[in-house]
Amino acid sequence: MNLNVRRKTTRTLPKKVTQLKSRREQSRRVVRRVNPTQAHESRIYSDYALLYDKTFGKIFYNRIKHVIESLHIPPGAEVLELGVGTGTSFHAYPTNCKVMGVDLAVDMLVQARAKISKNSWSHLQVMEMDALNLAFADNSFDYVTAFHTVTVVPDPVQMLAEAKRVCRPGGKIVIVNIRASVQSALDRPDIAIASVAHDAQALKGRRPLYFGTLGRFVEAPVYDRAGLPTGFIVDGPALIEEAASTLLLPPGARAVTEANGNIVVTLGQPTEVHAA
Repeated sequence: MNLNVRRKTTRTLPKKVTQLKSRREQSRRVVRRVNPTQAHESRIYSDYALLYDKTFGKIFYNRIKHVIESLHIPPGAEVLELGVGTGTSFHAYPTNCKVMGVDLAVDMLVQARAKISKNSWSHLQVMEMDALNLAFADNSFDYVTAFHTVTVVPDPVQMLAEAKRVCRPGGKIVIVNIRASVQSALDRPDIAIASVAHDAQALKGRRPLYFGTLGRFVEAPVYDRAGLPTGFIVDGPALIEEAASTLLLPPGARAVTEANGNIVVTLGQPTEVHAA
């Protein structure tokens, strides 16, 4: 190689390498800015993992316990919990079933494993895994549960699709969630439980709804949530509407209103629907 060319290469090559590295780092920073932080990457799941059970855990546990007990999980049943976190639900599961909890928040799983070890639970396990891309085979579990998870995953429809895939025929998928909205800074009002004498006030009419499982439109009843009395049962296909949301019940599903304002939905196997 010519001496002048060698000297020029020696002077310029390190600069080029440095420029390329700088551009690569800039590209990475742009990607980080464009891609929003996923829920499991949020600092709340790392900084407050140690305090989660003492705060949110106390708020949610009684409701979770009630739901799990109402399932009457039989001995030997296999349960998958999506978004298990620190294991807030662990105490509620019967010890004669097998429970696998998955989550992507590593710091939360550390607390869950510590809880399992402290209580010498042999029926509970946790794994780091994406609820949107489960590594389990089809029809692996009798129950799939998700407590306050569906609204923090980037694709709730995909999560439900994965839950359905790994749930055995005749099994149950249980979704529990909470939603709150704030309009302004006001003192918290007392929550009054209201009911009506008859559901006729709640029935708004009928609407054609298309269901892929049936391959056609079905004339389904539409209910006003505010008019549903406590203990009222709505069988799918149906719509329950309120000011901020709409609940779609597919064929085979059943919704029951509770005194505390919750609507408990049980998903069943789709059945043939005949127009009435």
